[in-house]
Amino acid sequence: MRPHVTIVGAGPGASDLITLRGQQALRQADVVLYAGSLVSPEQLAVCPPHCRLYDSAGLALAEQVALMAGAVRAGQRVVRLHTGDPAMYGATNEQMAALAREGIDVEIVPGVSSVFAAAAALGCELTSPEISQSVVLTRTPGRTPMPAAEDAAAFARTGATLVFFLSAGRIDSLMRHLMEDGGLAPDTPAAAVYRVSWPEERILRGTVADLARQVQEAGIGRQALILVGRALATSPADRTQRATSRLYDAHFSHGYRNALPQEAFAGACAIYVFTRRGLACARSLAAGLGLPCRIYASLSAGEAAGPDSSGLALPEVQPLDGPGLDAQLARGWQAFAAHIFVGATGIAVRKIAPLLEDKTRDPAVICVSESGAHAVSLASGHLGGANRLARRAARVTGGQAVVSTATDLNGLPAFDELAALAQARLRNAEAVRPLHAALLAGLPIDFCGPEDIFAAHLAALPSLRHIDRPEDATADQAVIWCETDGAALRRRCPARHVLVVESRCLVLGLGCRKGLPPEELARLAESFLERQAGGIRPEQIACLASCALKRDEPALAALARRWGLPLRFFAAAELAAVPVPTPSEAVRERAGTPSVSEAAALLAARDGDAMPPRLLCPKWKAEAATFALARIPHGRRLPAEEPR
Repeated sequence: MRPHVTIVGAGPGASDLITLRGQQALRQADVVLYAGSLVSPEQLAVCPPHCRLYDSAGLALAEQVALMAGAVRAGQRVVRLHTGDPAMYGATNEQMAALAREGIDVEIVPGVSSVFAAAAALGCELTSPEISQSVVLTRTPGRTPMPAAEDAAAFARTGATLVFFLSAGRIDSLMRHLMEDGGLAPDTPAAAVYRVSWPEERILRGTVADLARQVQEAGIGRQALILVGRALATSPADRTQRATSRLYDAHFSHGYRNALPQEAFAGACAIYVFTRRGLACARSLAAGLGLPCRIYASLSAGEAAGPDSSGLALPEVQPLDGPGLDAQLARGWQAFAAHIFVGATGIAVRKIAPLLEDKTRDPAVICVSESGAHAVSLASGHLGGANRLARRAARVTGGQAVVSTATDLNGLPAFDELAALAQARLRNAEAVRPLHAALLAGLPIDFCGPEDIFAAHLAALPSLRHIDRPEDATADQAVIWCETDGAALRRRCPARHVLVVESRCLVLGLGCRKGLPPEELARLAESFLERQAGGIRPEQIACLASCALKRDEPALAALARRWGLPLRFFAAAELAAVPVPTPSEAVRERAGTPSVSEAAALLAARDGDAMPPRLLCPKWKAEAATFALARIPHGRRLPAEEPR
C-alpha cells in the first residue's frame, strides 16, 4: 500500500475500548492528530516516545491536512485519531477528499461507537422482538441543518429505537417534538448517557415527558447521547412480558441449528465437488447442515487441500480422479443417508442412474449449484428425505429449494413423507401410489392411527376421516398407522387400498461396561436418543440388540424391561461379519468382534428378504456404554389379502 494516513476510531472514551488494530497503529505512529477532549490521554500513552502529538481542536481543516500530508511525504506513519467510530459524525469525508487531492490514500480502522457503549451501560438491547427491530442514529438540527425528510418526528412514528447525537443542548424541544408531532406516548422510555465509559460517566433514565428536566437539572449540555424507545425498558417485569427472540428458540431453525419438520434430516452425507468454487460451497454445506459429512473432490490433491477461511472444524477433503468418483459413489451408495452433488444436475443424474433401485431403498440425492442459489431434490424425495435435505441445504446457502413431487406442489401432506418424519416404516410401500392418487383427486380416505398425527397433518383436509378401528373404514382407501403387527390389522380393514405404517421400526444396538448400574445405562440410552438421534422416543424402538457376551448383564435386561422391548443377542462371529462404519480393534480384542452396537443393530434390523438395513445413527460412545441406531427397512410386503 502507498504511503497513507490511518484514520482510527478511538472508541467511546475508555482506553481499553479501542480495537487491537487501532492500538497497534498508535504504537507504530510517528505523528498522531487526535480529537482533543474527546480522546482519553491513556490511549495516547501507548504511542512511541518520538511520536509527535497534535490536538486538532484548534486546527482548521486545511491546517490538519497540511500537517498530515507533510508528515506522510516525509515518510512518517500518520494516525488521525477520532472518537467513537469514524463513520458516525466523524467529519472524515472532507479530510479524505482533501488528502486525495494531495495524492494521499486513507486507511480506516473502525472503532466502538458510543451508541453501543451507551446500550451496554444501560443494560439493554436496542432491538427487541415485536417492539423495535430498527435503530435510527440521527441528530437534531443546529448549525448543521438536517435534510427535510429526516425529521425526528417522522422517525418516531416508525416505532424504531431512536439515538440522538449532538442533541443534549436542545433536549427540551426535542422531547416535545417527539410527543406532539411524533406521536410518542409520554411514558415512552428515554435515557441520557453522558461521557459513556469515562470515569465521569452519568446515566439518566426517564421518559420523554421528564428526561429533559433531568438533563437540565444535571447541567448536561453536550457530550451526551439521548436514547428513546420502548426497547429501553429494563425492569424485570417488562423483560418477562416481552416476546423472546426466535434466534435461540428450540423450535426456530437457521443454517446452523435446524428444528423445522420440513427440513428435518438425519444421517451421514457424502458431498461430491468438481471445481474449487464447488469446494467452497461444499465446505459451507458441511459446516451448516449439522450432519456428519464427508467431502469427495474430483480435484488434484493440492487443489483439494486449499485453504479454508471459515474457521470451522470441517471434514477432510478426499481427492478423487474420474473413475475413482464412480467407484466411491457405488461403494458408498447405501452407506450414506444422502449424496449431495455440488455442480450441474446433468453430472449428478448420469452418475446415479446405474445405482437407482426403488424409492424405498434409494438414499436421498440432491444437487446444489456452485453458487448455492438452488438446491434440487433429485431422488428419494419423501422416504429418503431429499426434499427436506434440499430445503435445509438451501437455508444454509441462502438459495432456493427445488422440489417437484406432486403432493408438495399441491400443498398436500404425503403419507410416505409423514412416515419418514416420524421415523416410521412402510410395511407395504406399493400402496403409497394409489393412496396419493386418491389424495390428489380429493377422494375419501380413512385414517386409523394416532390422533396427534391426524390432528397435526391431516385434519384440515375434508377428504380425510379419522376412524378408531380398521373395520370402521368405509372409503376405498385407508391408512393404518400402528406400533407393530400391521398385517393383522390390515386383514380387518375392508378398504380396497390400505397403506400400513408401523411406528416401532428402529433397533437400538448397545454395549456397556460390565457391572454398569441399570439406572446409569438407562440415563445414557435416553441421552443418546434425545441428543444424538434427534429426539427419538423409546416408543419408536422395536428391539434392543447386543453381543452374546452381554447376555447376563443386569443393566441390559433392566433396560429391556423398562421399555417393554425384546432383547436379542448375537455371537461374536456373526457380529464380526457385518460391515460397519466405525470398527474398533480394541473392541475386537475384548469381544472377538470389531463392533458390538453397530453390528448388533444392523443384524437385528434385518427383515427377511427386504433391503439391507441402514444405520440411522452410527456408534456413539459414552463414558461406560456405546449405542447405535438402525432402522428396519421399508417394503416387506404384507401377506396376501384373504378372500372376501
